[in-house]
Amino acid sequence: MSKDYFNGQCKGIVQMILRIQMEVSASASGFKAASLACNVATGVLPGPTPARRGCSHEIQRNIWAAGPPVPEAV
Repeated sequence: MSKDYFNGQCKGIVQMILRIQMEVSASASGFKAASLACNVATGVLPGPTPARRGCSHEIQRNIWAAGPPVPEAV
């Protein structure tokens, strides 16, 4: 095995690890945003118009696609 081949493999592995770390970090911050939006929408935290029903797990899972839950009119 040549030194160049070994260095290339190491560089690829390090880049893959860094990419995974970034994805995990983004997922964690997305989950925090989903939890915060749900807490505001359900009135756990103060918000403009708290919803009368709870926030579903589906909204939390689809937070990036659906955006934050829209509070119902009180």
